[in-house]
Parts: sequence; C-alpha cells; structure tokens
Amino acid sequence: EQRRVIPFDEIPQVMIDAQVAAEDRTFWTNPCIDFRGILRAALQNFSAEETVSGASTICQQLVRIRLFDASLLTDSDRVWERKIKEALLALQVGDRFPGLEGKQKLLEMYLNQVYYGNNSYGIWAAANRYFGKDITSSAAADQLSIGEAALLAGLVRAPSALDPTQSAFRGRDAAGNPVLVVTRSARALTVQGFVLDGMVATGAISQAERDAAAAERIELALPPNLDYRAPHFV
Repeated sequence: EQRRVIPFDEIPQVMIDAQVAAEDRTFWTNPCIDFRGILRAALQNFSAEETVSGASTICQQLVRIRLFDASLLTDSDRVWERKIKEALLALQVGDRFPGLEGKQKLLEMYLNQVYYGNNSYGIWAAANRYFGKDITSSAAADQLSIGEAALLAGLVRAPSALDPTQSAFRGRDAAGNPVLVVTRSARALTVQGFVLDGMVATGAISQAERDAAAAERIELALPPNLDYRAPHFV
C-alpha cells in the first residue's frame, strides 16, 4: 500500500470540506449515524424497489473498514446483520470520541484509511499520486484547488470505476510539462459536480466558487510507468 499517515491539522481544509460534503453532510452534528438519511434512503429504495441510495455516515464507513472482516462484508445473506452492527458500533464510536475534538480525530482516521484508487490509501497518498502534491507542504504548488479536492473526495464512492486516469489524454501544463488532462466526459468529473453541489449546500463554498471549480481543467500527474517522451502530447 502507498500510504502516509498525517495528523488532522495537516489535512487541507478544502479537502475536509469536500470529503464531508461527499460522504456525510451532517458529520459535524450527527451522533455518528444519520437518522434522517436512513429514513430518506429507505423511502427511496422502497420506491425504486432496489437499492439506489445509502445513508452510511463517515463513522459507519470507518467501522466497516477497520472492524469488519471480509466474510461479513461479502456475504449477501448477512447484509442486515452488517448494517445493524455497523450502526450500533458507530454509536459507540461516537461516545468514545465526543465533541469537536472527537469528530476531528474520527475524520483524521477516515482520511488516512480510506482508499482512493491506484494503490493510494489515505488522502496524502491520493493527492500525491493523482496530482503530484504534498498536502503537508505550504508551497503554493502543493495546494489543492477546490476542483481537485472535490474530485478526490468523489473517488471514494467507486475508486476503480471512477479512476480519472482512465479518462484522460496526454497534454501539457502552462509551463509545458507533460500531464494527463481529465476529459470533460469522465465519470469522475460527473461525481465531482455532485461533491461541489454538496459543498455549496454545506456552506463550504459559494455558488460562484462552485462554478469556477467545475470549469477548472483538471491536470493529473503522470504515472511513473508512462513514457512521457512519446509524441502523443497535444
């Protein structure tokens, strides 16, 4: 695994805002489960007669990642058992990590644990793999834009299916360096749009900032095995 664990105070605020908007908009106020979200998802799934919506909070996802073994996660006959255990354990986690400081610790654990695709575990590895950035650095070149943070946050939903490197063409940045440019039709950008909408809804960004981020050209760092000397750049 490519992973570097970093403390909460070294995680960029824009990334915190994006991940909360993507996965759990009531994270800072809920008791580690979202009762309204559960009811909403149940009604939507009942209406559609299939699973079209989920309501797992960041705490529930953390419980699932850290405490459940593969046999429980993959057994379709134990779905309800898993969901009940997940909710009960999430409530216990909320009691164990109370208040703002507790929520910050939980989010720190989540952002250092969750998988973003391309062998990138945790947000430091993801930002480094996709954008070549060290998010613990104060250098201007290492700062995540709103659009980049929203794209990364969206990958958690389906890292392989949303892999932006699979929907990119080889281009050059403003300085003439070779990069991968994510195509406007990429699924990762569709999900990025949902995340940006969530950031507006939570008050993290304005509508104008959302529109500017959505229009941003997303440039990815070249993977190490790509022959950037080949004449395929435009």
